[in-house]
Amino acid sequence: MPLSWPQNVTSQDGPLESLLQQNGGWLTHRQVVDAGFDPHLLNKAELEGKLERLQRGVYRAVDALPVGHDDLLEVQLRFPHAIPCMVSALSFHGLTVQNPSTVEIAVTRGRHAPKLDYPPLTVYTFGAWYFSYGLEHYPLGTHFLRTYTPEKTLCDLLRFEKRLGKEIFLEGLKNYLRARAGHKVNIPLLLEAAKVCKVEAKMKATLEVLL
Repeated sequence: MPLSWPQNVTSQDGPLESLLQQNGGWLTHRQVVDAGFDPHLLNKAELEGKLERLQRGVYRAVDALPVGHDDLLEVQLRFPHAIPCMVSALSFHGLTVQNPSTVEIAVTRGRHAPKLDYPPLTVYTFGAWYFSYGLEHYPLGTHFLRTYTPEKTLCDLLRFEKRLGKEIFLEGLKNYLRARAGHKVNIPLLLEAAKVCKVEAKMKATLEVLL
């Protein structure tokens, strides 16, 4: 639904409304600048109660419909190099009923770790090859969220089981094998991911028990 802008807003605000519609009611400071518009229009719209500032450089129309997993989208719009992982990714794929208390993200080794007051973050540092393996783009409203496949996510959880506990991995794997959340079970891909993550023996042993 188009935003209803006040009568006294200048004609310059029209393109900002158009950008909002194109982006599902979400905008970043960078998107406005790249489109050639005055970024002060964001501040003006916020003062007039048409936009809310979610965090530095990320805005949402006050009447925008929630897209689900808004916290993951907020973080990635602010930090495009940050990838939701671990329990955050598992929750995104619908493979756990747990609601993580922080947004868990991965960054490449040597990259600046994002810091936010809200939502709170838990940052994992991966090597370049490990970081890039299993990345996919998933639709989220009118945006795409870049995160790991269910198979890579499960192997990450198994790899970090001493830190996260084995229960969350087992819950996710059982839901995966039941083809929960509409995804397809792909055992060869799961074992390939396990080999990349160096947990192949553990994964095979677990599958032998569950299958």
